[in-house]
Amino acid sequence: MLEFLKNNWVRTLFYIGLFLIGVSLLLPENFRNAALIAFAVAAFMSLLFGPKGFIVDKSILVYNSFFFIVMLISMVYTSNIEYGIKRIVVMLALIIIPVSFYIFHSKYDLNYSKILKPFYLLFFVSSILFFIAVFIQNHLNDHFNEFIFRDYSERLNSKYGKYSMHPIYASLYLSISLILTIPLYGYLKRKRHKILLVLGALFLTTILVLLTRKGIIAVTFSIFLVYFLRKQQKHNLLLYAFITILLAAITYNIPDLKNRYLEMLNVFLSGDLNKGGSTAIRLSIYDCTVNAIRQSTFGGYGIGDAKGVLSLCYEQSPDVFQGAYYNSHNQFFGAWLAAGIAGILSLLAMVFYNFKLALNRLDFVHVSIMVIFFFTMMTENVLERQNGAILFSFFINFFAFKNFQTEKNLD
Repeated sequence: MLEFLKNNWVRTLFYIGLFLIGVSLLLPENFRNAALIAFAVAAFMSLLFGPKGFIVDKSILVYNSFFFIVMLISMVYTSNIEYGIKRIVVMLALIIIPVSFYIFHSKYDLNYSKILKPFYLLFFVSSILFFIAVFIQNHLNDHFNEFIFRDYSERLNSKYGKYSMHPIYASLYLSISLILTIPLYGYLKRKRHKILLVLGALFLTTILVLLTRKGIIAVTFSIFLVYFLRKQQKHNLLLYAFITILLAAITYNIPDLKNRYLEMLNVFLSGDLNKGGSTAIRLSIYDCTVNAIRQSTFGGYGIGDAKGVLSLCYEQSPDVFQGAYYNSHNQFFGAWLAAGIAGILSLLAMVFYNFKLALNRLDFVHVSIMVIFFFTMMTENVLERQNGAILFSFFINFFAFKNFQTEKNLD
């Protein structure tokens, strides 16, 4: 009996970690790493009280943790140790989650078929509740005025204290939540539940459009286009087309939203980086980053010195950057800048290994989430903020070990 209680207690700790990931958007920023603690404790208790181990595919652990190890090694030749440590701490999820999942799954079986529905639903509902709370906050503070569309993203980024979140990471939560509606629609049996799911998806889609993270919007809508084309259901495809055209028309008729797209178009057409705006700044960042990489292609600068290298370049273009610091806005460039060839190769290996796992299983949700992360990494340093590192590391390991567990149970 004691052994039974011990084993189930360890499993409960792991389930708590899953629960904390599911509700992470509802947690204040300083509590969003609570899931890491739960997973780590579950892994430690697995070693102490777990039964005789199972054989687990070590390649999952190697591929999903090696990038962090490379970043850690780059600390050896960085001069800004203090800043390097801060970067490493932010990225801890990239080692804690794969190691914890590996140890736990080497001791215990999990019935993922019973986990998926409640976890997906929890993640989806938490996203809805968070943005309903944002809606209420805007209403109570009289933000529903002529500046609502101009200021919505910035308020979310900086005006909600420990619940503030950069629009990119909020958009990641939204996009993943929308992808999860695909299996959820199949899980739900009652018509009214499916209607509520669709209404919730429309609400989250509207918020995604308001945040105007152009890349994530384009990828998310493309994924659903592919999904509906594969389903070959004319009425669903027509509904998708109608909603897309409607949201595009609304965006076009709201100047603060439309101007973000026009600014990008104007910069690309004119090639003038001195016009200002996010696109011009981003292209200037890429110019500085590529030049810095050329000067230290093989080894990079160390994770602590990448910021200083870019800052020196930004100081030479005060009219563009106006004294502000920006990271490389491309995770692959950021990895190369920090740890050279080893950095970018370890990151590419991790991403494409998990792409391969998703494609081998023909898991549309898994593939879609990998696509979202890949394209977001092309324009943002996703793994250099806690929210991004936790989301990415959790989902790649969740699906990798789910697939491994499923295949093992079929043998």
